[in-house]
Amino acid sequence: MSMLLERNPDGVTPAYQTLLPLLTRPVGLWVTTENVLIAGNIPPLCRMLQAYIHRRVSVVIEQNQLDPLIGIYHRLILSTRYDNYGL
Repeated sequence: MSMLLERNPDGVTPAYQTLLPLLTRPVGLWVTTENVLIAGNIPPLCRMLQAYIHRRVSVVIEQNQLDPLIGIYHRLILSTRYDNYGL
């Protein structure tokens, strides 16, 4: 999905805009209910968020997703195993 977003000539379409709040919700996609990072989801989710930022950062700001996004990257940076994804 991130590749489709990166290659989409229309930028961030409304369908992709509805996905953004789901991607920035930490519990479920990023961490388990026990507050443990989900290893298999980290690389593709990071790439998807990078695609949003690269294509149109204004969507992130308009939807008030900047604080949750910073929280996700902060959590990744604190993890020694996933700090490269946070950077």
